[in-house]
Amino acid sequence: MENDNENRSRWLKIRLRPTEEESLNKRYKKSTFQNLSEYGRAMILGEPVTIVHRDKSMDEMLEELALLRRELNHIGNNLNQAVKNINSAHGFPDWIYR
Repeated sequence: MENDNENRSRWLKIRLRPTEEESLNKRYKKSTFQNLSEYGRAMILGEPVTIVHRDKSMDEMLEELALLRRELNHIGNNLNQAVKNINSAHGFPDWIYR
């Protein structure tokens, strides 16, 4: 494009069958574009379109990692509470540390 700063003032209107619209939306949702108009312009002008591929075999492992992360977070919270109780048991008021 010769001038990227120029406003887009022209409209292109097309008609689609419901099945065509559904197919277009499925492809758009798999792409990296922020909105449908950007995706449409790239398709019409022949620009490269990046499609995100999701490896479903990783789902189980990612779910397990999420559970481990949550459990580690709980352990960290419990440790912080225990250390706070130990420190406050030495007679120092809690407000000094703030």
